[in-house]
Amino acid sequence: MSHAKIGRFSKKQIFELPDGTHRLEPHLYVRVRGNGRYRNYFFRYLDPKGRVCDLALGSASKKPLSEVKQFAFLLKTSLQFSGKASALMEAKQHPVLFKDYARRVIEILASVRLWKNPAQKQSWSSSISTYAFPVIGEKFIDEIDRKDILKILRPIWINKTMTASRVRGEVRENFRLCDQ
Repeated sequence: MSHAKIGRFSKKQIFELPDGTHRLEPHLYVRVRGNGRYRNYFFRYLDPKGRVCDLALGSASKKPLSEVKQFAFLLKTSLQFSGKASALMEAKQHPVLFKDYARRVIEILASVRLWKNPAQKQSWSSSISTYAFPVIGEKFIDEIDRKDILKILRPIWINKTMTASRVRGEVRENFRLCDQ
């Protein structure tokens, strides 16, 4: 199993990987078989009994890498939020609205990062609620694309550059929506 290079992979790099199992990000892997003819993404996690489980995410030739990364992030968030493997299957079968997902992610980040100042959590919630919810709050996560992100940022980029930059960073790093 290749763990040497974890980080950003392009689709081209994924199609150059040799046979074997390769870690793309924490919990996200690609399995290459048949002299490179078959490349499938999967999500690896530990179930409550400590057993390693894999959840198939689809073929590399049929699914964009950005979509797979976004879904893996959703699965990881669901796993952290509920602690149950059943939550992974529910997340895969039931679409999630951005506003519900964002609120869960902010709660998880607040508990994991242990922000020193409660105002930081409030600041995140406020900026996402003010700028992102009116545009994509009622959209399902898998329907959001780059155009939607631009609809959020364009009106505030010139007059509120710092706010726009912060919102873009929050969306990119914590909601994985800008990579599409």
